[in-house]
Amino acid sequence: MSSMEIIIKTVRYCLSSKTDWNGIWNIYDKRITTPFEVGKMLAEAGLREMPMPLEKSELDTFHKPKRVDTVLYDERFERVIQPEAFDVVMRRTIEEFKNS
Repeated sequence: MSSMEIIIKTVRYCLSSKTDWNGIWNIYDKRITTPFEVGKMLAEAGLREMPMPLEKSELDTFHKPKRVDTVLYDERFERVIQPEAFDVVMRRTIEEFKNS
């Protein structure tokens, strides 16, 4: 997943940098997550019921096309942008949403 704040941080850096940042960028928050983890965080914040954990094969029955699990790592991106862990960003975002 990519949070809007990491996308904005990356774009700002690229626009302000005098370095040539052309090319393909993989923009992401660090750490692997699942739809269950996101649902669990939302439930813990009181924004939905606690989800039931599903196996990937079960998720594939109602996600068309099938989910593709990918782990991104871009040394340049991580060195320059230093993305936060997904769970940290998601919990902060949920709190901001709850308090708005």
